[in-house]
Amino acid sequence: MNGKQLNTYKTALDVKNKDYLRNSAYYEGKNPVILSDKSNDQYGNLKASDRRIPLPLAKKLINTMVGFNFANIVYTETGKAINTEQDFSNLTKLMNTTINIEEQTDYFKYISSVNDQNDSDILTLQTAIECCNHGRAYKIYYFADNRLKCDTIPSNQIYPIYTDTLNPALDKALRYYSDKYIDIDGKEKERYYVDIYSKTGIESYVAGERDYSDAKLDETKSIYYGQGNTLPLKCHVIEFSIYRDKAPLISSSYGMIDEADRVISKNMAEELAGFKAAILKMSQVLDKSYRDESGKTMYDRFQESNILENFSKDSDYAEWLTKNVQDSFIFGVYDRLTKDIFKFEDIPDFSDGESWGNTISGVSAAYRLLGFLFKCEHTFRIFSEGLRAEIELINAYVPLLANGESVKNTMNVIDISSNRILPKNLLENAQIAGMLKGILSQKTLIQMFPELVDNPDAELEAVGKEAKEAVNNMMMSVSEPTDQEDKEDDI
Repeated sequence: MNGKQLNTYKTALDVKNKDYLRNSAYYEGKNPVILSDKSNDQYGNLKASDRRIPLPLAKKLINTMVGFNFANIVYTETGKAINTEQDFSNLTKLMNTTINIEEQTDYFKYISSVNDQNDSDILTLQTAIECCNHGRAYKIYYFADNRLKCDTIPSNQIYPIYTDTLNPALDKALRYYSDKYIDIDGKEKERYYVDIYSKTGIESYVAGERDYSDAKLDETKSIYYGQGNTLPLKCHVIEFSIYRDKAPLISSSYGMIDEADRVISKNMAEELAGFKAAILKMSQVLDKSYRDESGKTMYDRFQESNILENFSKDSDYAEWLTKNVQDSFIFGVYDRLTKDIFKFEDIPDFSDGESWGNTISGVSAAYRLLGFLFKCEHTFRIFSEGLRAEIELINAYVPLLANGESVKNTMNVIDISSNRILPKNLLENAQIAGMLKGILSQKTLIQMFPELVDNPDAELEAVGKEAKEAVNNMMMSVSEPTDQEDKEDDI
């Protein structure tokens, strides 16, 4: 690409990132609307009583979704064979081929080792937070030190280019970044870089001008797949999102978050700051330098006296000192706003004891979570497309990283699911399981306790083994009577 094309895509990326800093500020509890809304006096100066208390409501909403929906992602083998040779001449044979997965296959061990080496669970959580906060997130894979490594890249650095098809897929990804350096004259300057990721490799450009007019291809950093190496012809950038339109999770609630922060900032914070300002203003007119015979200043004597009791009700100072802060009204409005934010976003506030206390039943909780569970299924379905793209890229590295027939022969489809476990009433479930005993199978009853049992089949086998051991122990404790004992009984 030339400099003009690179600058065009950079301009488009800047448009795409117009809300990036705003969304980050909301997540960090630095509400940009509230922090920019200053209270000035008649002369245009900032009032001494001006205060801001933005709260990280966005972080609580996003972390609730991420913790419940993306914190425990499970990969399991299905046994359905994968066509590794891209030969579709005999699909019937391929569809009827199954892989024995009674024991963990070498292929699954290969997938697990790559994920473990890259701390994939941590990177996936970071990616999920970025997705919920900004609507899209990216992972970049690269081959180094004979390993397939992975890292996350902020979405404001990546401009995606999609295929022109009915189901658009990521075709290229342009990563824009820069660094600063000191030139030979001792002046600080900035360099601008662009890495273009595609199926054929990575093209790296460097420029000294912000508009990339002097951009040059850096051959030392560029990599071309299949030319002098065995790297697979695949784009090594994986895109994640939670909605098709790449929208953030809670963008529709920023207005209500602004109002909730404004209630606290404008009312409670400024009322208390005004009280403090009145005290400070009175103390400033008192001399603190000259000391009398007893070694006390005028300010010291003011503190020891009860002069505050002698202020008239008409005094401006006394107005602040006697002002009643309407905390019940302020926090009543604030509580209503925060509850509505969680309500309209279909995200439960599990820290709300009034709504999620001990008195709530399991059936009631299930109905309340219908909207939240639908949102979880919807977002995870789209997010998992990125996880599947990761698996496909890792599969392409099998000949390079695990060139063994056992891995290739046991390649099977991996199922990706979210293990969402909500705390349940174990006593209630135990009573229901007792009543359903003899009606439902033992395995189904065991599955009612996911908090206690991770693998129902293994638990069922353990229960059967314990039952057999109990019967054997009982049989051994009962000894058959001898002939001598029979004669004694007859006498």
